[in-house]
Amino acid sequence: MKVHRNTIIIAILFLGAIFVSTFKLIESPSVWYDEGIYVQMAKNLADEGLVGMRLSPTEVVHISKFTVGYPFIYPLAGVFKIFGFSIFSARLLMAFYILSFLMAGYFIVKKLFDQNTAVLSLALLATFPPLYGNGKSVLGETLGLFLVLIFLLFFYIARTRIESRTLYVILAGLSVGFAVATKPFFLILIPAC
Repeated sequence: MKVHRNTIIIAILFLGAIFVSTFKLIESPSVWYDEGIYVQMAKNLADEGLVGMRLSPTEVVHISKFTVGYPFIYPLAGVFKIFGFSIFSARLLMAFYILSFLMAGYFIVKKLFDQNTAVLSLALLATFPPLYGNGKSVLGETLGLFLVLIFLLFFYIARTRIESRTLYVILAGLSVGFAVATKPFFLILIPAC
């Protein structure tokens, strides 16, 4: 059985991305101020069912006062419920989002152009250092970017397909809605649609 050259390149890129996104997961980068807030909010949700940040034994600030939303906090709280509370488990979720972002980027470019262009764009994304430097931090941008790419993929399929168009329009709307709910700066997508 002959293995195609692009398949080998994709496998190498994804193995490299898995290695880099999980290398020194706890130490690099160091924990940011915002990251600590989001991790604490997810811990509050997992432990006490509180959707917000506890400032004192009697005062809880609701999540709407922060720049991250439910699509980010709820999966993080789920990870804490399953794997326990730690920066390692939180950043492991972020590594999953990085790999999902790379996969979504590959599929949207493949759908728009061809496989060779998709492999080249995957190589560019997979070797982009800020994706791992900032992407491993427990912040909502990586999830938001993944959701934007999923929106673009569904939107393109809805525009080019006759059958199941309604389903893909709904999926595109849900993914852009989740992206906006994850981080408010993705509101810029709404006028673009």
